[in-house]
Amino acid sequence: MKTCVVTNRKGGVGKTTFALHLAAAGVEAGLRTLLVDLDPQGSASGVVAPGGTPALAESLWDDAAQIQPAKTAWGFDVLAASSALTGAEELSLDDTLAALRRIPAGYDLLVFDTPPYLGVLQTAPLLLADVLIAPVEPDTFALQGLKTVQDVVTSLRPRNPKLQLRVVVNRLKTRAIVQMQTVAALQDALSSRFVGPALAEREGVRHARDAGKPVWKHAKNEPYARAWKQVCDTLIA
Repeated sequence: MKTCVVTNRKGGVGKTTFALHLAAAGVEAGLRTLLVDLDPQGSASGVVAPGGTPALAESLWDDAAQIQPAKTAWGFDVLAASSALTGAEELSLDDTLAALRRIPAGYDLLVFDTPPYLGVLQTAPLLLADVLIAPVEPDTFALQGLKTVQDVVTSLRPRNPKLQLRVVVNRLKTRAIVQMQTVAALQDALSSRFVGPALAEREGVRHARDAGKPVWKHAKNEPYARAWKQVCDTLIA
């Protein structure tokens, strides 16, 4: 099983939208895929399970609970978030690791959406992950923020030597010269850890998400939609 954690310490970078698309790409690649929403805000859960679901991630902390992920219209399974997850931040890292190890076996791809702040709900899945995927916006703070993410990976490697970092640029304004220069700087600084092409800012991405489908199915002939598929496929491979 390949485990991906989509996270960033900075909010508003399209983290949840990217996690949804990554899981959808996994299904299209023929992988049995599970999305685990550990963000108490539940943004991903609200998209794939707008009416709510009894398949809640909080049940992982209940030894007596039977863990039964729910099917979504996107094709992947989900363990949805609820506000009760905030209580997990009061528990130890080892308690949270034990809870996450109760995730049912049999999946080929596991995608975690995590809170945009440091805590056990962000750290614990990284100790089990193959790759930390950090979506970033190409602004003047992107390089500074990435230093924090890289420090997190370095600090966790003694406990998880396989953990790798991959960075995706999202919400690029293609006519903004400074942003294009920032993308070039990120490519130079990150080398193979940068996964391109950069994803352009388009309303169609939000429209697709709200319509309950990945953008490459919503806007099939658009280059920006094909770029999303290319990035997701590269990360899965």
